[in-house]
Amino acid sequence: MKKQIVLVIALIATLSTFGQVVSKGDHYASAFLGIGGFYHTSYNHNMLVPPIGAQYEVIYTDKVGIGHIGIGGIATYASFHQHYSYQSLDSYHHYITLGARGIYHFDFKELLDNEQFDKIDLYGGIMLGFNFRRGIENFGINTTRNTYSQLRLATDLFVGGRYFFSDNLAVMAELGYGLYFLNAGVTLKLKNQKN
Repeated sequence: MKKQIVLVIALIATLSTFGQVVSKGDHYASAFLGIGGFYHTSYNHNMLVPPIGAQYEVIYTDKVGIGHIGIGGIATYASFHQHYSYQSLDSYHHYITLGARGIYHFDFKELLDNEQFDKIDLYGGIMLGFNFRRGIENFGINTTRNTYSQLRLATDLFVGGRYFFSDNLAVMAELGYGLYFLNAGVTLKLKNQKN
């Protein structure tokens, strides 16, 4: 494990630079897989569709303090099957979340005067939106069926980072409290739209 950490640090230290990672007008599109969160995670739940999602973000401001502010949206979906044999309960749950995000991107390259941060984008933010839950429950041998729908407020606090392999392609990961414990995926940096 120590060798892997040293290797990663050495790799980061020797990589060439790309210039500023985040600037006003940049657009980012991400796709990710989530782990944990408000979805069912107990032993009697089987995941049918793992938490998957997409994000879109625009860097909205020039530098504010030590970074830039981005705004964007997120959409996620997950599906689970639940079975309790002692209650003869069989149910299916589907979750869709739509939300708006506010993100602050830290410019560590300038703050620490360190060129190694040219490929790294570290950020934190909040999400506010809605979670739509739909379910079907089958009870007993005679299969009494109950369907339900719920709409709930969804919030998330998160920190994350992107590592750019090229000018427009990165891997990303976020730790959060509210939506997922962890999500990881890829980000595509689209053409800067500023005039």
